[in-house]
Amino acid sequence: NAFDLVALWDVFEHVLDPKATLAEIARVLRPGGLFVASLPNPTGFEAKWFGSDWLGWDRPRHLHIFTPQVMENYLRDAGFGLTSVESFNGRLGVTLMSLEFRAKARQVPEAVWQRRSQWLYTLPLRLATLPIYKLAEAFNKTSIMTVFAHLRAD
Repeated sequence: NAFDLVALWDVFEHVLDPKATLAEIARVLRPGGLFVASLPNPTGFEAKWFGSDWLGWDRPRHLHIFTPQVMENYLRDAGFGLTSVESFNGRLGVTLMSLEFRAKARQVPEAVWQRRSQWLYTLPLRLATLPIYKLAEAFNKTSIMTVFAHLRAD
C-alpha cells in the first residue's frame, strides 16, 4: 500500500508470470491506486498486415502477448478495475520495423534492404500514411495499447 502509481512501459510482455506480477503490483499499490501499462496489441491493424513478421511478436523476447480483452480479464482477476484501453501510435515506427523483420526473415541482404527502404523514411510517405494511423488510433487498432486500471478498494 505504498504507491499511488505503478507504470510498466514495454515490460509486461516480458515477465515470466503475469499473474504473479499483477499480484505484486496490487500488493504495493494503495487502494484506488493507478496501474498503467503499455504493451503490444495483437488486434491492431499492423499485426493483421504483417502476420508472423509483426514487430509485436518479437520472439523470443516477448513471452506473452495479450489482447485487450485478455488483459482486462487478468486485471479483473488481480483486483483491478479497468479504466480504459487507449491506442498509442509511433506512426510508421512499428510498420518500418515489421518490414525490416520481414526482410530479415526472407534473408534479404542488409545492403539491399538499406537501399530499397530509404524511401520509407521520407516526409511525403509519412504525410500520406498519416490518415491511416489516425483512423487506427480512433478505433483503438494500433500496435501499441496503453491500459489504465485502478486497484479496487474492496
